[in-house]
Amino acid sequence: MFGFPRREPYNGKKVQPPSAEIEFQDILLDSLEQKRARDSGGNTRRLETPIPRAAFLAFEAFFLVLLGILLARSLQLQIIDGLTYVKLAEQNVLAGALLVPERGVIYDRDMTQLVFNKPSFDLIVDKRRLADDYQEKTKEIRDVASILEVNPEALRDSILRGKFAVEAVADNLDHEKILAFEEKKNQLPGFFVAPNTVRDYIEGPFFASIVGYTGKINEEEIKRLANYALQDSIGRAGLEKSYENILRGEAGLGALEKDARGNVIGQSILRHSVLGGGLVLWLDAGLQKKLTESMQRVLAAVGAKKGAAIAIDPRSGGVLAEVSIPSFDNNIFSRGISGQEMEKLQNNSLNPLFSRPVSGLYPTGSTIKPFISAAGLQEGVISEKTRIYAPSEVCLKNVYSGAKECYEDWTYHGWTDVKRAIAESINPFFYIVGGGYKKNEFSDPSLPDNFEGLGAPRIKKYLELFGWGQKTGIDIPGEAEGRVPDAEWKKNYFSDSPTDQVWRIGDTYNLSIGQGYLLATPLQVANAFAAIANGGTLYQPQFAQKIVDDKRNIRQEFASKTIREGFIDAENLEIVREGMRDAVRYGSSAMLSDLPVAAAAKTGTAQISAQSDLYYNWVSVFAPYENPEIVITIVIENVKGLQAAALPVADETLGWYFGGRL
Repeated sequence: MFGFPRREPYNGKKVQPPSAEIEFQDILLDSLEQKRARDSGGNTRRLETPIPRAAFLAFEAFFLVLLGILLARSLQLQIIDGLTYVKLAEQNVLAGALLVPERGVIYDRDMTQLVFNKPSFDLIVDKRRLADDYQEKTKEIRDVASILEVNPEALRDSILRGKFAVEAVADNLDHEKILAFEEKKNQLPGFFVAPNTVRDYIEGPFFASIVGYTGKINEEEIKRLANYALQDSIGRAGLEKSYENILRGEAGLGALEKDARGNVIGQSILRHSVLGGGLVLWLDAGLQKKLTESMQRVLAAVGAKKGAAIAIDPRSGGVLAEVSIPSFDNNIFSRGISGQEMEKLQNNSLNPLFSRPVSGLYPTGSTIKPFISAAGLQEGVISEKTRIYAPSEVCLKNVYSGAKECYEDWTYHGWTDVKRAIAESINPFFYIVGGGYKKNEFSDPSLPDNFEGLGAPRIKKYLELFGWGQKTGIDIPGEAEGRVPDAEWKKNYFSDSPTDQVWRIGDTYNLSIGQGYLLATPLQVANAFAAIANGGTLYQPQFAQKIVDDKRNIRQEFASKTIREGFIDAENLEIVREGMRDAVRYGSSAMLSDLPVAAAAKTGTAQISAQSDLYYNWVSVFAPYENPEIVITIVIENVKGLQAAALPVADETLGWYFGGRL
């Protein structure tokens, strides 16, 4: 650093100048040594000065004492008071809290929004911040119960029994309660108000059976599902349930910092939540409302209270409308349904929560006849030109008792072919095509001597090809499977009654006209008619058309799914279609002849029981006839007598649909 030449003698000796630099500290040490030598009067050859032993021992003792203090303090903080400080840390920083994502909304096919999210506020308890003293804790809970206007003991038990440190106490707080908790937040450090959203179902009763509803997630679901918090809602019914993974979005992660008094002093977002996808349906909201209103009017006119309807686009399988009467307001679930309200719904004898189009099982009556015709044509049992004599009743000789056993029709028809049989719904034609006939001593002379019909196994085969007796796979929960009976089914079903196990010719006759043990959903019936309308393709019906983001950009489209096709020859289906067209021209559905477009239809009535005068009243229609774009199936329950009920609904609805929607 610095260099200085040294010439003077040091202690009587000559010192040679260094060949290199001499450091400044060397000069300083030399001067100190010279001073010490002069003071002591002696000579020294060492530059170092040793530290006195006493000073070293004192320093060592001081260091050991300081180290002991530090170790003792560390022991106290980490071991003795560790749990206390962990609790304080948890109370002051609530880290890793899930941020509930905003749920995706639902649109009809024209992007009319059917579901909205509206702001809501929930009361949350953080049990780690409740008073340790039981009496003080009980007082806090009593204060909260007073604000919520609930039973304090019930609230206390609910909070203390909960399995989680942080839990939702109350949903959807009103403005007055929010203000009350804000005023008392310093006295209630274990409780805080958290923002949330709830569903707002526009015109809820019109769409409730389709859209469904959400409900608060429960403890078991929290354990089973990832990234849900107790403040979350989850789809409970309808499309809200089917498309939970899409509508839900992705939860975010946040941290909330509080001071010792429970005041929020900071917050941060560790991971942003992702908005749920928007669901666009095939549904036509206008058609849905028109069909519902028309059904309600007709039900009132005929004295009925229950019914179902479904409309399908036969070109894709998309569901255009689905009506279940009576319905319910799904907004009561968003608001937080009370136990009393839920009990009232569940005990309602009309069962408004039951989705009749998808879950309801009914005997179909004569709506089965086009499918029996298709099967007979395909199997060569009949042709377009086959003519069968149709008296007012077909009588058999009971093989066991020898007694006369007759199957009646509503009138005499005479000689008929398949088209007329469909158009006028002629039972004897379908008895014979379905079950066959052997002349006996009770026979009308014009009946065939020996006609081999389809028989129950082949009827079952073709009904299943059209999708009966099995779920369609529609994208909504609760679909029923239905039932196409045969000898094996009857044997198993009546296992406790051997005399009822035998499949008889009468069972096949009943099956051929949609009576007896046959059960189908309106959805299955409509979807089967859609296959007739489109020339032989059975689609999987679906509500969802596509998923969009919050700017309505398409994220995903759902392609139509074909269940099967080509199982009936096109020329045979065309014969059936012509028979249904004749039903509108001059037959059982002539009421539809004045529609703005040509339509084809098949009506049906199924008696509820032999002892009653009540019927299930059906109609299935497709239109326009040449290029069908809609199939509607309607069933009205408990219609007294053989009056028209479903048919006027179809007439009014399709008149509106094709007549400018006015």
